[in-house]
Amino acid sequence: MIEDFADRLLRDMASLDPCTAVVDAGEQDVDGLTDYSPEGHQARADLAARALRELESSGDALPAASPLHAHLAERLHTRIAFHDAGEDLRELHAAATGPLQLIRQAVGAAVPGAAGRSPGYGRW
Repeated sequence: MIEDFADRLLRDMASLDPCTAVVDAGEQDVDGLTDYSPEGHQARADLAARALRELESSGDALPAASPLHAHLAERLHTRIAFHDAGEDLRELHAAATGPLQLIRQAVGAAVPGAAGRSPGYGRW
């Protein structure tokens, strides 16, 4: 079923990118931080490629006519193209939207009220 595939993909992606899982999906049960090294980016691109192959080869098991199927295929294609173009490494230079900011947001989302408990936290 396409929903089961999407749930499994979300869990697998969250394990490789816990910061985004916390900030974008509100996930609270994560362990560790996202690996922003080239190897970490490669691991996320590899997962996207494996998932896309599974999605495309699933035949009748995952109905291709569903909006969820189309959305997942588009997002996986985009993630792979983004990585192949080297754009995922460019985010390391973005002060407002890069890994440091995402980690800060993840900590703030995972620990409600953290900004009030730590002097200077809000001045990043």
